[in-house]
Amino acid sequence: MINVVDRWMAKELVFASVIVTLVMSGPVILISLFSNMPGDALYTELVWPSLASIAPMILYHTLPVLVAVAIVWCYGRFSSDGTLVTLHLAGRSILSVRTPGLVVAAGAALLGYMMTNFIVPRTSSHLHDVLYAIRHKLNPALLKTGQYNELHHKNVVIFFRQRLHNEFSDLFILMKTS
Repeated sequence: MINVVDRWMAKELVFASVIVTLVMSGPVILISLFSNMPGDALYTELVWPSLASIAPMILYHTLPVLVAVAIVWCYGRFSSDGTLVTLHLAGRSILSVRTPGLVVAAGAALLGYMMTNFIVPRTSSHLHDVLYAIRHKLNPALLKTGQYNELHHKNVVIFFRQRLHNEFSDLFILMKTS
């Protein structure tokens, strides 16, 4: 039977695990997103499928280490607060004090296993779809004003001087035929 102290410790451990994972994985996910996508694509609707593909791949690599860091951090805080001494003086065994940490670690391992086997294989194709769309499909949001925009392996070149929402002025299109 789970008592109040075990629930409180587990809640503290889960909260610390979520905070540590967000703080440590968030910048890595953003850096990976910025390095895999061109700068103009970050301000379009293509960023969400890319994020849905990159985030699970980074998280399933970092989750085991970060949850372990969070558990050590929490137990260090419990030790400095005197919580562990109080629990031992109350008659709790060493194993019963460590059980909430073991449960949270097992839950993180199960979550990592589910991400590895189910989530990542289903979302990894999103990034490839986005990169294909950037290279081969015409997306008006990605066209640069005043520059030659090359598409379809440089077979189509689009140039325009000004854009007003989705309308272009002084448009020049060159299509090369082989």
